Amino acid sequence: MEVEKKEMTAKRTFLIYVLVLLILNGCGYKLKRASELQTDDVALVSVVNLTNEPGLEDTFRRIFTEAALMYGIEIKKDSKRTLKVKIIDFDLKTLSIKKDLSAEYAVEIRVDIEFITPEQKQQIKGLKSEYVESFISSQSITSIQAQKEIVIERSMYDLSRRIITELNFGE
Repeated sequence: MEVEKKEMTAKRTFLIYVLVLLILNGCGYKLKRASELQTDDVALVSVVNLTNEPGLEDTFRRIFTEAALMYGIEIKKDSKRTLKVKIIDFDLKTLSIKKDLSAEYAVEIRVDIEFITPEQKQQIKGLKSEYVESFISSQSITSIQAQKEIVIERSMYDLSRRIITELNFGE
């Protein structure tokens, strides 16, 4: 009796395994090894900060690398595709004033990019994030500075995603 139960359990397990494979195969999914996955790569040759805001180039490099990895793009020094970035404008705007003090701020960052592949050279000037990144603060200078840094990172991330989609990586 117990042998029959084990056989039934084994048959059910096998049947479930086959059904799962058929379903996954029928939906267009394929099992692949990690080494078989295709990735894009790009060399981030230079990031130049032409603004008066210090450290934007380092922040951009870090954020762009993280965003690229999320899209399956590897940053390689020896890639045949190169990207040059110039941060041309950084603007911290006051959006609202409360009791003669700035209370709400927005950060806008614009870049010029040059993307070179063996087939073509593409330039995009004045590219900026699609979203307005803002923050509210009427507190101390330290608080404003900390919130500004967070908003700069969000703006850089949105800008990095826009660069990736504008350059049609993965196609």
